[in-house]
Amino acid sequence: MLQALQLALAAATIAIATLSIAVTFGYPRSGVVGDEPGGLIRHVQPGSAVWRDGIRSGHRVLEMDDSRASGGWRLMTTDGDVVRETSAASRLETLVRFRFWGFATLGPALIVALVAFRRHGIAAGLLPVTLAAAAEPLVFAGAIPATVIAGLAVFGAGGAAVLLFAPPTRWLPLAGIAAGIGMTGAAAWVASIFLIDGLFDTLDDARWPTALGFTVVGLGLSVTRRDMLGLLRSRRGPAFVDIAYGSTVIALLFAVGVIADVEVTVLAVLLVVSILPYPFWRRTAIGALERLFTSSARREAGILAIEKERSRLARDIHDSPLQELTGVIRRIESVPGATAEATALRNIAAHLREVATALQPPVLQDLGLAAAIEDLGEQMATSNPGWHMTVEVDDLTVQGRPPEDVELAAFRVVQEASANALAHSHGSTLTITGTISDDSVALDVTDDGQGFTEELVSIARRDGRFGLDSMRDRATSVGATTTITSRPGGALVSFRWLARR
Repeated sequence: MLQALQLALAAATIAIATLSIAVTFGYPRSGVVGDEPGGLIRHVQPGSAVWRDGIRSGHRVLEMDDSRASGGWRLMTTDGDVVRETSAASRLETLVRFRFWGFATLGPALIVALVAFRRHGIAAGLLPVTLAAAAEPLVFAGAIPATVIAGLAVFGAGGAAVLLFAPPTRWLPLAGIAAGIGMTGAAAWVASIFLIDGLFDTLDDARWPTALGFTVVGLGLSVTRRDMLGLLRSRRGPAFVDIAYGSTVIALLFAVGVIADVEVTVLAVLLVVSILPYPFWRRTAIGALERLFTSSARREAGILAIEKERSRLARDIHDSPLQELTGVIRRIESVPGATAEATALRNIAAHLREVATALQPPVLQDLGLAAAIEDLGEQMATSNPGWHMTVEVDDLTVQGRPPEDVELAAFRVVQEASANALAHSHGSTLTITGTISDDSVALDVTDDGQGFTEELVSIARRDGRFGLDSMRDRATSVGATTTITSRPGGALVSFRWLARR
């Protein structure tokens, strides 16, 4: 059932875009019922051509001509203060202007429809704004059926798109709210056309804000870097960049042909000229877009792989070499005259424990982030006697702890920032401060060294040292941020994480 509704919505997007082009070639109806000159306007259909020009029920008729023989209907009224005039000719000019709009939106509508046909989650964000854009000519066509369809597309279909295509996450109730707002808006739109005239202008003004709101919600619920990469290249068909390029070129040439009345042969030549260089452009475009959408994802995947490998190595060191070495030490200790050998082996075992601890801090797993940072400070103070170390981290957790991956990312950032300060800052004081609660982490690492410049950062990158980038990427991978600031008298590294509500 869900799949059928998704496909129906995709097909409706194409149908609305096509219908919008068709109405621009039609004849606008006035949508007014009134008396002869001197009488009053008895009724104006909300959304009609006359309504768009500000004429309402109760206005006095100054001039009225409903004959196509004289060039189409013409109407002039007054509300006692302002004289308003409208005609079929003026509305036809409006439709002609929307003709190019219709052709221009056809290409994007085809692309988004294809995204929806393939049931990509990103359609939850793309469909609402595409439907609103495609339906715009319908709104101004003046025909009541077109006006009704436009409102149903913007409100009803736009809200439904968020619910139908948003992935099932803990934020799904938000998609349901969007769909409910859409259905309510669609029903109110129809009612404003046929029953409650005074409501129409309010809903008309709310069309685009509502569509953009649906788009923001849909994108927020559905967009991932994997989705963006899937839009660039599909193993089951042509890449979306191919469809985007082709449909855009065809739509623009069609619009030029209609508006400028260019001959078909000229359009054919322009089409060939547009297509010939495309293979060369395509390789460059896809390469650039893939780097844009995947470079950060690759770095995050690399960080995850490194942490998994560190965890595996720490377990391997603890479970095998350390256990076996402990047994060997116990046997050697019982041998007379082997004290020196036992001491050497104990030093090796201690070093292995330090390595395993650095790879995967047991204090972090057992006691939490605050205790792990305090333990890190003690280790650094022991191994760096020339430095003054201060650790002031308040543990405000009550019912739980931040997620494990957040704690690990925060610890690694503090660890990396501290190591950088000790190795490169040429300072003497290192301070780690912050607070940790169930749903937030705020940590600062400050030194009193010489700081750094962008030139030094660039040199480090060229030398293959990406410590600053690594800290930022670690934070980004868990939805946090790392801010690195060089200031007079040292540097500041700040890690911030806040749980999403």
